[in-house]
Amino acid sequence: MTGNVACVSTVDKEIRFRGTSGGLGSCLVRFLFEQGLIGSALSFSFDSSSLCYVPRIIYDIRDYEQVGSIYQDVNLISFVRNHVKSIRGPFFCFALGCQVQAVKSLLSKAGVESYVVELVCSSQQSLDATKYLLRRLRIPFQSVRKIQYRGNGWPGGVQIEQKNGNKSFIPNTGSVWMEIFHSKLFVMPRCFMCNPKRESGADLIIGDPWRIDSPKTETLGRSLCYVKSERMRDILCAMRNAGLIVLEEVEEQLFFYPMQGTLRRKASALRHQRLVRRYQRFIQSDTYKKSVCGFPGLFKLHCLVNNVFERILNRL
Repeated sequence: MTGNVACVSTVDKEIRFRGTSGGLGSCLVRFLFEQGLIGSALSFSFDSSSLCYVPRIIYDIRDYEQVGSIYQDVNLISFVRNHVKSIRGPFFCFALGCQVQAVKSLLSKAGVESYVVELVCSSQQSLDATKYLLRRLRIPFQSVRKIQYRGNGWPGGVQIEQKNGNKSFIPNTGSVWMEIFHSKLFVMPRCFMCNPKRESGADLIIGDPWRIDSPKTETLGRSLCYVKSERMRDILCAMRNAGLIVLEEVEEQLFFYPMQGTLRRKASALRHQRLVRRYQRFIQSDTYKKSVCGFPGLFKLHCLVNNVFERILNRL
């Protein structure tokens, strides 16, 4: 691998199908464990009582759970700080761009070598987004056994399994979940001021090939990755040579192409911080959210108004 950007998919079709896009992350964790390159890694388990994904440290690939993307906020920095003594180096974890530097700093101070993979993020949702989805679907919270936000093909969707065996699938395109996701009602406040140009210090950045792969031509999924360290470049080449992944090098600009809308929106928000903060505080106030979320028609109207606001903001 000579360049920095590649489209990657795993050869193992089960991992690829169950992964968020391409299954690279899960395949990478397995390879690092099997080669003895890491002593521990971060994994997640779903807790049905709280509807939350709970982080945990694992020391063997057999304890790893392939859960796909997690669209609810996890205080990863606090978790690493509180469990750093239980981490065996080198340590591997996924993190959002706003978390990478702090996580790496905590591990470095503790003398723990780390491999950190940054996940491309348009915004992160609070748990309230998931709870609102369940209310819209009329699924009682206490009946939920498991929720998985991505996986099972490209582009996938939210999969909800109830304790009575009933299963629901809400696609990632043209669905109520996408309306909830883009409504900004449940976005974490810090996401409104996200700087897309910051350098996180991650070894690898992984993103979805939105606007590149069509569900008509790609049903299993691929990952767009940006290599940020030489050691990660060597690892990906070793995985390719071992026949674990298919790696297609592409032009660097292709990595940013699917994110053009997100990058433009974030840049506009940073230019007009005062206006955006006021807007965020208004739409996320308890009174406004309670009113809008109480009636599907009002929620739909909010989504239309929000889209107009973002278009205007992008032109200012």
